[in-house]
Amino acid sequence: MYFKKKLKCSFSTNEFSFSAGKLDVLAYDRKEKCFHVAEGKLASRTASVGHAVGQLITYISMLQENGFDFLNRISKEANLYLTDFADFFENQSIKVCFYIVLPYEQRNKILDSARLMLCNIGDFGDAIGILSASKNKCLLDKYAKPISIKIRRKYNPKEFIDAIGDKFLTLKIARSLEKRQSQNNNVVNFREKDGNPYLHFEVWQKRKRKNDPYYTFEIAFHLEWGVSWQKNARTAKRARKIRRKMAESRRILKKHGYDFKYQPEWGKAWSRLYIYRKTRSLVLDTDFFDDVLEHLNVLAETLTPRLNKINWGKTRKREPDEETEE
Repeated sequence: MYFKKKLKCSFSTNEFSFSAGKLDVLAYDRKEKCFHVAEGKLASRTASVGHAVGQLITYISMLQENGFDFLNRISKEANLYLTDFADFFENQSIKVCFYIVLPYEQRNKILDSARLMLCNIGDFGDAIGILSASKNKCLLDKYAKPISIKIRRKYNPKEFIDAIGDKFLTLKIARSLEKRQSQNNNVVNFREKDGNPYLHFEVWQKRKRKNDPYYTFEIAFHLEWGVSWQKNARTAKRARKIRRKMAESRRILKKHGYDFKYQPEWGKAWSRLYIYRKTRSLVLDTDFFDDVLEHLNVLAETLTPRLNKINWGKTRKREPDEETEE
């Protein structure tokens, strides 16, 4: 009740549960766009103050690892506005004030020791607030300072591919492109609007190996014209131009620290400019999403202006049907 009455929080609850665990006391201040989290097990001895601080550190990890689930869960219980969530998701962080709670009856005995302990653990201790509480009374003995916590979203493979496709199309370089989703949930590609579907940028999740639990994605530009089509002199000339731009772009990307590979002969007649990116953890999360999007964006920014000079994706009249290649 303290957070609602004294801090005018719009939402306050005890024992808030989400996928990562349980927070003893949770409140939200809409005006400051800040959450308040208190370790509600009363710290009755100096040693128990240390345990309470340790629990707050655990809370930080819980929110970092499962922040999006936390926000999804709280949206079902709290009367939060869409603007609140827009800020959280855009910044990929939330502001939180943390508190330890002392028994009001022992306040005079333990408060100074609690202050000293928090002072001795640096900036984090300095940011932690202190509340003294009883059944009918609650006193703020030390103000809390908001801590910015970066939150991480976890995706399943389909969510990841869908999110990459949607986000990429919002970027400036993708204004002339359109998404072409495969029936397979593990790939998405982007061609020039109303252009040739066999010339495209692509993000593709490679199949996992039994002895490798990590995810690997290919970020690439593909030229997927079949052998029979490239027997046409005009088409073959066009393909050579595109391959020269791919090779040129690979050198530029390499110069800027992006280790893309150029494979002029891929399969029977295809070509690709590509890079593999592998997760560092067992999950698809926000950090890996940003990494894949960065590499897709830099590939498009480097290659697209060069391809535009040769009208790379325009569909020609009377183009023959493509043959499938593996």
